[in-house]
Amino acid sequence: MSFKNIQLALDTRLNELTGGLPIAWENVNYTPVAGRAWLRPTLINSDSQTICMGDGNQSNPGIYRVDAFYPVGNGSGLVLEKLDQIFEHFKSQPILLAGTTTVWIRNVSVLPRVVEETSWFMGSVNINFASYDN
Repeated sequence: MSFKNIQLALDTRLNELTGGLPIAWENVNYTPVAGRAWLRPTLINSDSQTICMGDGNQSNPGIYRVDAFYPVGNGSGLVLEKLDQIFEHFKSQPILLAGTTTVWIRNVSVLPRVVEETSWFMGSVNINFASYDN
């Protein structure tokens, strides 16, 4: 299984959406700017439900979580709008490819919004996927 290719496929798809919002990529230094919205993706791989495919390949599920941060105190409208965009963006292209890896978007869900660190109103989208190497 190529976790690097899974990450590449999902990160590439997210990068096509951003609309100018900065992205705090994993293991890349990023300091949020007060008052400016930003995104943070997290890849959560799982091997606990590995399924053997008919051709001998293995399918591995996981979650790609995208958090959207907006300044606190401005209501939920902008966060919900961005969550809608992320939701539709991933739902509209259910098959992603990177190298020899195919990533299937199984379903997309929006999580409850929360205030984080008193400065940020955060909303999240979970993109549930399965992947396999060709």
